[in-house]
Amino acid sequence: MTSKILVLRDHIVRITNKEMEGGNLIVDSIAKVDKISSLHQKLVKHKIGRIKKQTYTELKKSLLELI
Repeated sequence: MTSKILVLRDHIVRITNKEMEGGNLIVDSIAKVDKISSLHQKLVKHKIGRIKKQTYTELKKSLLELI
């Protein structure tokens, strides 16, 4: 995810507070479905929130289109 929304492109899902089931984002963000990466669990400071099931389904659908 990133809050830098410079160019809208394929395989992104916009995430705002409307898409959140719990927690709040400081700024609107996008999930870059085509830019998957991993990070060590120790680098995660805290949980921001949880997205709604509908948004999760949209993310999965976009990912499946790529593979």
